[in-house]
Amino acid sequence: MPPPNEELEQAAHSSPSKIEEGRPTTPSDGPMLIFSTSNEAAKINTPIQIPTETEPKPNHFRGETMEQLRPDDLKDAISDKKIFCGNPIPITERARGYWSTILPALGIDPRFLTAKNGPCPMCGGKDRFRYTDLESRGTWWCNNCDDANGRNGYALALRFTGMPYAELTKRIAEIIDGRPPRLLRQNGPRSPDRAALNALWRNGRPIEPDDPVDRWMIGRKIILRDYPKCLRFIRQLKHRGPPETIHPAMLAMVSDTDGMPSTIHKTYLTFDGQKADVARVRRFSEGPRPEGGAVRLAAHGAELGIAEGIETALAASQLHGVPVWAALDALGVERFIPPPEITKLIIFGDNDANHRGQSAAYGLACRLLHRQGIKIEVEVKIPDRVGADWNDVLRGVQP
Repeated sequence: MPPPNEELEQAAHSSPSKIEEGRPTTPSDGPMLIFSTSNEAAKINTPIQIPTETEPKPNHFRGETMEQLRPDDLKDAISDKKIFCGNPIPITERARGYWSTILPALGIDPRFLTAKNGPCPMCGGKDRFRYTDLESRGTWWCNNCDDANGRNGYALALRFTGMPYAELTKRIAEIIDGRPPRLLRQNGPRSPDRAALNALWRNGRPIEPDDPVDRWMIGRKIILRDYPKCLRFIRQLKHRGPPETIHPAMLAMVSDTDGMPSTIHKTYLTFDGQKADVARVRRFSEGPRPEGGAVRLAAHGAELGIAEGIETALAASQLHGVPVWAALDALGVERFIPPPEITKLIIFGDNDANHRGQSAAYGLACRLLHRQGIKIEVEVKIPDRVGADWNDVLRGVQP
């Protein structure tokens, strides 16, 4: 039986009045977010208001995704070296469903690749590591060495072997030997718990001066007259750990390519505006992430910026004077799909020591520049210092 949803459990045990110290959430506190399809929304009496800075399109994105292609199509695309969305099929997609074969072939003992807590193949310990293989992507986490590399099978292989990107990619391609991705999710992606998402968003409140999120932002040198409506503050939110703990947090509404609410990203904090003392400070709610989506932090005209983290995006906007959205990590940058009316996209990449941020930024630029029928000017900006992102640049700190 799967573990209870953390947001639903929180909503069941904490009334909005308790969470907000007697201040109930009302429409005057800000727009309510309804995570539902149009058919579901028709059954809900609560008015639907989307807290985005731009008007959403009336229909959802229906573009063909990797998972919607038949295996034969994928096999042909790989063998014929065809282009998918203007870019060769990435190795992380080609390797889906094969990580239990790939990782042992790269030297990782299969005993590490179970669904149980145990020692980490990189840093040891007793129960800090767990191999989860969500969505057949070789996903994993480690309380000690978990980082922002994506936590997929490729990140695990990269960290364990220490190989350069090009060498590791070539080796993985040799192991899978041109076989198409195995699409193991026969019933489609897991649907998000929309009731839990709605309860979580309603239990949040607009960010106000001197609350933990405001203190967090000021500590990052981010100065905003008004906070975006897609960001909220919640006083008590469970972190699954282990161990389970309760913290204040920043909530961020993640929109799909049509501006429709899809999931919630959470940043766990302390009341004085610091990172919470937990293994993973940033987490997504249960359910799939929107392909190509982002946290829409500002309205845009013909020009838009995209960055990884929320703080990085706000810092880049403050430094360069352009609206910037947050894709939330390097994988999100790689997959980002800008609105069709955008004529110039500035990609504010991270200067990672392992080149992950740079690879994501230039990978997106390459994909957009080679899309047939799409004319868009693309510029990539990377901080000068290795290990720095644009919030480091704003704060003037050494990474």
